[in-house]
Parts: sequence; structure tokens; C-alpha cells
Amino acid sequence: MGADIVRSESPWRRLSRYRRGHPIAWRLLVCILLFNGFLTLITTASQLYLDLRWDTASIEERIGQVARSDTSTLANALWAYDADAIQLDLRGIRQLPDIAYVRISTPTGDTFTEGTPPVTARRISRTFELWHHEDDSERVRLGTFEVTASLESAYARLFRRAITILGTNALKTFPISIFILLVFQRLVTRHLDTIANYAKRLDLDRLDVPLVLNRQPKGSKDDELTHVVNAINAMRDSLSTKIEERQLAERVIQESEARLRAIMDGSPAVIYIKDAAGRYELVNRRFAELFGVDRDTIRGKTDFDIFPRDAAERFCATDQRVLKDGKATDIEEAVPHRDGIHTYISLKFPIFDAEGRPSAVCGISTDVTDRKRIEDSRNQLLAETQEMLQLREDFIAVTSHELRTPVATLTLHADLLDRTLDKATAASSHELAPVSKAVKVFKRQTEHLGRLVDSLLDASRRGRLDLTPVPVDLSRLVREVALGYQNQVASTKEQVFLDLQPDVCGTWDILKIEQVVLNLLTNAVKYGQGKPIRIVVRSDADSAILVVEDSGIGIPPEAQGRVFGRFERAVPTARYGGIGLGLYITRKIVEAHGGSIEVQSESGEGSRFTVRLPLRPQTLS
Repeated sequence: MGADIVRSESPWRRLSRYRRGHPIAWRLLVCILLFNGFLTLITTASQLYLDLRWDTASIEERIGQVARSDTSTLANALWAYDADAIQLDLRGIRQLPDIAYVRISTPTGDTFTEGTPPVTARRISRTFELWHHEDDSERVRLGTFEVTASLESAYARLFRRAITILGTNALKTFPISIFILLVFQRLVTRHLDTIANYAKRLDLDRLDVPLVLNRQPKGSKDDELTHVVNAINAMRDSLSTKIEERQLAERVIQESEARLRAIMDGSPAVIYIKDAAGRYELVNRRFAELFGVDRDTIRGKTDFDIFPRDAAERFCATDQRVLKDGKATDIEEAVPHRDGIHTYISLKFPIFDAEGRPSAVCGISTDVTDRKRIEDSRNQLLAETQEMLQLREDFIAVTSHELRTPVATLTLHADLLDRTLDKATAASSHELAPVSKAVKVFKRQTEHLGRLVDSLLDASRRGRLDLTPVPVDLSRLVREVALGYQNQVASTKEQVFLDLQPDVCGTWDILKIEQVVLNLLTNAVKYGQGKPIRIVVRSDADSAILVVEDSGIGIPPEAQGRVFGRFERAVPTARYGGIGLGLYITRKIVEAHGGSIEVQSESGEGSRFTVRLPLRPQTLS
């Protein structure tokens, strides 16, 4: 016919397409229809129930009116036994609405009926007694009057009413639902499509384009869609900020990694990182140069791919121990090189993952082969030096013991000769006075030689000093030592000033404390340059304090820390003599008593030695 026939899409196909394209709106429509249908059914059922109750009550009331108005007439007709009248009355009652069947039964078996009894259960039957009575006479029972009403008409009316209500609600609900659907499409669904399309097109490179909905009027108050749009735009802004921060953090990390790699490559140490399975993840340039590996291809290899098996097993065992202990370990390792075995000091420590579990091992190894050789040489030299020192101490100890016997003999004979000469000089021999004086000098020198031998013996002892503690008055002891040293002080023209607090008593070894006082006094005389010497004795709550102060050459600051050492001296030996044991022996004695000694001095201004000794008895060593 030449004309194109356009076949329009069927409503059902269009509805199906709408359901697939707008599932939320479709579900909303279905929910509205279902809810409205349910609500209609509930209200209709309630209304029909009430109407049924009202119809039933009406029928009951009608039957009651029949009983009140017709039973007397029927009783009179039955008393007169007027069959025509009875039948006429029954026919009149039967004509009433919903009355389906009436019947009168007499005691004699006679029955009068009108209508047909309902065969269904939807009926109401009531039976009434018929009585006849006259004035002043007893009542006579004539029979029963039965009235049956059918409910079929009532149910038919209810059915028609239900159809009417449901049809009316359906005709009303459908356009309302369509209207709600259109409003929902206009206000919500199309904007949801816009939001979905925006989310699909959202790209990390286009986060500067905000989400905007085409809504009218634009000045309306915020609603749920506005909140959603604001939340999406806020998420977009936050995401943009997070991406910028992450990009910045990645640049910082890249710069830090580059800086760390530069530090690792600039380090002369061998630096590497291995995972928990022993596979290399990172090595520095020094590692690659020494062991001939490529830094880009070593990732994933193990020690067994680089070193001999025995060395690789040792390295792996150390790595596993570090991972198991979870702490850093210093270890000396023998590492094979092209030119032989090198000694490394390796610091290995675990690297923990985000959950706090050790996941890798980092090692920093320093080649100490040359240092090891120097250390071995130094240890050998130290052992030889210690052996020589031991030989010297043994020689000193043997020599001191060998000298002690003749010195003791000389001291005994000098003392005997001194007493004999004193008696002879006192008798009148004036010529013996110089000899007596020379003998006294000989006696003093012999005593000095004995003290020197005792010092050598004390210096040679490595163990505990033998002490005999007894009650000692320190002030009295200092006075006696100073007076006994008077001749020697007088020969050097030095003056000793004593500032002694009375009764400074403690429990000490009197001979050893006397040696301390004598050593400090001798030291002050030797280096005092003829200037006055001051000795002070004081006590506090639990200590005795002895101070020996001179105004001589003093001690340089750099030498004050070693003047109490064995064979240590702060001045040239050629000028002042001595073997450097006096202050060493003094310190040992003081410390053996549980005390302390210190020095305060400046070059050219003298020295001040302070000794503190505990007053109460202590465990002496």
C-alpha cells in the first residue's frame, strides 16, 4: 500500500522496560499498590462485617416484632381452629423481608406452613410458644410457632457492596499511584540517575568538576538529595586532598629512598636487606663491587647463590637467630673474598612489618681485616709486656725479700752502736760526739732503706694487705711522726705546723696509718721547696680527716690522675729521685681501710692531700 506501518510498543512491553530501567520507582509503585490493597481489604472487611452485624440485628428485630405482634392473633385463630385465618396470617408473615419459612405445630400433630425451609446454614430460626388464656382461667398451650429467616439476601448485598468498594478504591488508587510515581520520578529518580552517571564518569584527573543537580527552584531549603550531593562533593574534595597529600608523600618517600640509597652507596660498609626466607631485597654499591653481583638482578637470590655453601649456612643461621630473637646482634664473620678470607664486624637487626612481626633482616658489615691484624699484634705485644711486668714484679719481690734480711741486721747493729756511743759520750769522751752523730745519720738512712724495702714489698703484692686494726688516736700519731721526723725537717730548714683536733680516735692498723702519714710528710718535704708544711687533723660524724698541705712546686693537672699509680711520677726522676711508690702505697693502705684520698694542686702553688678514714671498725682488706 506504500505507507509504512508503525507498530507502537505494547503497554506491557513498555511497563516491563520501565521496571528494568527504574527498579526503585517500580518497587515504590508495587509497595503503594500492595499497601493500598491491603488497607482497602482491611477497611472493606471491617465495613462488611459491621454491615453483616447490622443486617443480622435487623432480621432479629423483625422476627422479634413478628413474635410480639402476631403470636396472639395466631393463638386465637388456632384456638378457634380457623385454618384459613391461620394460613392467611402465615402468608402475611412470610411476605416480610428475609423471612423464608414459617410453621405452626400443634400437640395433636397438625402443622401449618408457609414457604420453603432454607437448605444452607446461613439462616436464623426462632421458636415461640402459642398459649390461650381467658380471664380467671389457666393458660392452655396450643402449640409452637417457628420463624426462619434466610441470610442469603444479606450476603448477596454484602458481596455487591464489597465489589463496589473494591472497584472504587482500585479506580482511585491507580491514578494516585501513577501520580506518586511521576512525582517520585521528577523529584528523586532522575536525580539518582544523574548522581549515578556522575559517579561513573568520576575520574582522578577530573576531581575539580563538582556534582550539580538540575533542580527548581534553586533557592529551596536543603533536603535529602542536597545532603547527598554535598556529601559526594565533600568526599570529592577530601579525595582530591588525600590524593595530593599522597602524591606529596610519595615524592617525599621517593626523595628519602634516593637519599637513603645515596647514603648506602656512599658508605664504605657492606649494607644489605634480606627477607625472612633469606632472599636479598636490596644491596648497596659496595656489596655489588666486592662480591661481583648486579644490584638489579640480585633481588630474590640467596647467600647460596653468591657464597660457598659453608659460609652461606653460617650467614643464614645468624639471620634466623636475629629474626627469632627480634633484636640487634653484633657478630664477627669470616667472609670469603677473591684474595682470601676477610674478617667483618656485622650489625644485624630485624625489620618489623605493620603488625610488629620481624619480616626482614638488615645487615651493616664493616671489613676489619687490617684492624684485626693490628689488634692481634697489639694483643701479642700486650701479652709480652705483661709477661715482662710480671718478671719485673717478681724480681722486685725477690730482691726486696733478699734486701730485708741485711737491712734488718744493719738496723739492729746501728741501734746497738748508737746506744753504746750514747753511753760513752755521756761518760766524758768528747771526741766520740762526731762519731755518735754519724752513727745516728747511718741509723736514719738504714731505717729509710727499710721503709723503702717495705714499700717495694707492698707494691709487689697483688692480693689483700695484711692489716692489724687497733684503737688509734690519729692526732697523737701525727704528732709523734712529725716529731720523729724533726731532724730531717731541720736539715732542710722546713717548718711543720700542726693543727690537730684532740681525740680523733678510730680503729686502724697503726703501722700502716703511720706509713701513710710518713709518706705524705716525706712527699711534702721533698717537693715543698723549703716552704712551711701544714698538717691538719679533724673529724666529722663518721670519718677522720687528715690534710697534708705544702706550698711547693705543685702537680700539673694532667698528672694528678696518675700520681697514685704504681711507679708513676709527676716530676723528672733525675732531679727529685724516688721510684714512684709512696703515693701508690698510701692509696692502697687508705682504700684497704675503707677510706679515700684525693689531691688538689696547681703548678707552682703547692699540693693539698686529703685522706678520709672511717672512725668505726669496718671489714678491712
